[in-house]
Amino acid sequence: MILIGTQRLRLRPRVEGDIEPIIVMDADPEVRRFMGGPRDPEIHRKEVLANIATPPPTHWSWAIEWKHRPGFLGMCLLRPLEGTDFICIGWRLMRQHWGQGIATEAARAVLDQALHVLGIDPVVAIADPGNVEVPT
Repeated sequence: MILIGTQRLRLRPRVEGDIEPIIVMDADPEVRRFMGGPRDPEIHRKEVLANIATPPPTHWSWAIEWKHRPGFLGMCLLRPLEGTDFICIGWRLMRQHWGQGIATEAARAVLDQALHVLGIDPVVAIADPGNVEVPT
């Protein structure tokens, strides 16, 4: 798996040490509000461990961390879009890291990787119509 660097971030392969932060992130109802709701921690833990140990061949998943300060912020991924021939980009962050441009920066880097290194074109994204940022 390829490391990706941006001005502020480092995107790296997920490792076993990321499992608990992923479980916490995916148990947060706000993080998963537009993704079918929180995941059951015990079932999800087994799935995440299996995917880290043996990544599916057409699934790329990066942990996001600050470039000079390791620590899980969230993740960005490319995966097949079920029922289609498309590859979909997705991301999610632990809630305390929202509103800092992290998802935008990570997604742009992963999209660039998909298009220019992995040769995936097109890349699609799915958004729930209710998932809009409301200015404060």
